[in-house]
Amino acid sequence: MLVGMLGPVPVTGAASAVTGLRDDDVVAVIASTSTAIRELEALRVVATGVAAQRSTRDAGQGGLAQKRGHRSAVTLIQDLTGTTRTQAGKAARLGQALLEAAPADTSPETEEGGPGGGNDTASIPPAPWHACLGEAFTAGRITVDQQAAIRRGLGEPPT
Repeated sequence: MLVGMLGPVPVTGAASAVTGLRDDDVVAVIASTSTAIRELEALRVVATGVAAQRSTRDAGQGGLAQKRGHRSAVTLIQDLTGTTRTQAGKAARLGQALLEAAPADTSPETEEGGPGGGNDTASIPPAPWHACLGEAFTAGRITVDQQAAIRRGLGEPPT
């Protein structure tokens, strides 16, 4: 949609391209880019969670961050994104929480392929308590900082 309105415009030429748009198109550019930014941020946070999982102490020097000369995933993410250590840590924790809450692959593996064949919902573990926070983040209703504050404020429930 944006390319249709603006054409293939480099970022350095965006000011003159957007200045020439009608009011409705300017609003559409703001809405479209805001949606894209939220979606890209969610993707980056999930990838950050994967990097954190692959960079644990258990992985030792074979961990993803360690193989790239970093002590932890947080320092790797900080270096890649240019964010603060605090922001990188929040993103890593949220990414890991999103991965933890991600539903397991429940696609039915049936030989006959009928509806409901072999899909046993009783064996699907319940979502973690914080899954709703991840859903709110990926839907763009809360930010990384808000998710971290809510989760920190609530704390871990007793087992």
